[in-house]
Amino acid sequence: MQAICGATPPDDRAPERRVFTGATPDSVRLAMRRACQAAGIAVYTPHALRHHYASVRGARGVPLPMLAAQLGHSKKTLTLDTYSHVLLRDD
Repeated sequence: MQAICGATPPDDRAPERRVFTGATPDSVRLAMRRACQAAGIAVYTPHALRHHYASVRGARGVPLPMLAAQLGHSKKTLTLDTYSHVLLRDD
């Protein structure tokens, strides 16, 4: 499979710069679809992986402020509203 874009060298990376130059939402979705199909697994979107990551981290007890920061949420209430089914479980 051909790479979707060039990678920025590690020593030139910064939070405000993209790691993969030239990537578009459509090219990333297409690359993920092809990779999932090649692996013979269900097709996942970038958003589905983000949601899965947040759900797993929340279920493992990552504090809400830390999880919100990792997800780039400016308000913890957004994280809580979105992931309350995981964060507030009574197991």
